[in-house]
Amino acid sequence: MKSRIPQAKAGHSQNAERPSLRSTSDLSTVHAALDLLGAPTIEEEEFNRLYSGPFADTLLFMSEHLKGRRQVAVDRHAIHKLREVRSQLHVKQPDDAARSPVDRSESSLNATKQTYEVLRRELVDRQTSLEKTQRNIDELNLKLQSKRRVALLLRVLEQKEKIRMQRFREMSKMMEDLRRSAKASHPQDMSTGSADSLFHSQELSPVLKLPRLSYTRDTITNIHAYHSRLSQISKVKVEPSSQVISRLEQIISARVESNQEAKIVLQRCVSAARARSAKVIQYRKLETLASISSEALDQRLARNRTKENNLQKLSDHTIALGFLCEHFLTTISVFLDQTSSILRSSLQDELPQAKGYIDILRLLVAASCHDELRRDGFIQDVGKACNIRASESSDIVLRDIENLLGRYRHQSSASASFANLHVPPPNADEEALIASHDKEFEGAEERATKLLARKVEKAGLGNSLVKDMETLLVEMKTIVGS
Repeated sequence: MKSRIPQAKAGHSQNAERPSLRSTSDLSTVHAALDLLGAPTIEEEEFNRLYSGPFADTLLFMSEHLKGRRQVAVDRHAIHKLREVRSQLHVKQPDDAARSPVDRSESSLNATKQTYEVLRRELVDRQTSLEKTQRNIDELNLKLQSKRRVALLLRVLEQKEKIRMQRFREMSKMMEDLRRSAKASHPQDMSTGSADSLFHSQELSPVLKLPRLSYTRDTITNIHAYHSRLSQISKVKVEPSSQVISRLEQIISARVESNQEAKIVLQRCVSAARARSAKVIQYRKLETLASISSEALDQRLARNRTKENNLQKLSDHTIALGFLCEHFLTTISVFLDQTSSILRSSLQDELPQAKGYIDILRLLVAASCHDELRRDGFIQDVGKACNIRASESSDIVLRDIENLLGRYRHQSSASASFANLHVPPPNADEEALIASHDKEFEGAEERATKLLARKVEKAGLGNSLVKDMETLLVEMKTIVGS
């Protein structure tokens, strides 16, 4: 087969003088290395033809520096192990100057994502296995419950079978005893024929139908209950009949007028009591008892369960109330023993301050009342001066004020007309008197202004003290009430 690899052209020597790396490895080593890297399969002769010149240097470089997939996997595994060991030793990793922070962050993010995916898959696998295990556990629990029910039923059936076999043995014993007693009582009749011929004869055909086992068991239970009731009645202590009859005769004689009628009533009472006693202790057959249906039994069972649940709820509620009462009693006892004494001492310490505070407030209230009375007196004086009564309406007061203003305007106009008159020359004594009067008026007005300002401040202080007093009273009521 002719090779498709191009041959070397004439005039181009393969042994040209140039730097070569072929001295470090031979042809077979390079060929084997390229085969390990996964290069296409080629015969050694053709590879020898290719392994020449610069291309030979390239192949040698590739064989020395390229790594295969297997070697890369081994190196990665080694790097991963080294990183795990370094993380366990808490040694700070050296910074790679060639990598930027963005590259390092991206590689860290990618590694974190891969770790997250691996952990998520592992978690999903474990959850799946856990769910599968839980389903298996549930199925096994169901099987176990069914097996337990079957085992319980088998034990019940075994017990019933034992009881039935015991009854059969007792019946066989009774039949043997009956056969022996029959032989002893009628030896001649029994000697004429065998027992089998006697029991299988046509004369002894069964006439009565044998009762069912359940009827027999119920009858025995009924007889046992009747016997228990008779034993309970017999244990009751009863007074002698003569004493009871004498007491009854006295009671009837006190209620009935004639002796003959009393005897008749006594005889009736005794007969009724005896009949009732005989009826109470009389044996009742199973057929006479009223049968109870399964629906009635279910209804009674439901009512009993409802009552049981209600009683349980009442019991739980009672227990909870008991715990709460115990907790409250403990809290009250702690308050009486510890907290109340502390509060009492603190209140006693603050009592003098509160009393002094109340006295101050009382004085302030009295002063404010005095000011109020003075203000009322001033209002009355103004009303008298203006001729205004307190009982008059606002319209009348406004009309009176308008009249007063009209009179004032008239007086002011009259004063202006008087001002146009010839004024005599001023006198020195009169000017001094007028100046002293103006000075006194200004002083009085200034004192009145200051007095009103102080009154306003006192009123504000009194209001704040009243508010503080109300707050203090509320707090005292709260403390005393608690």
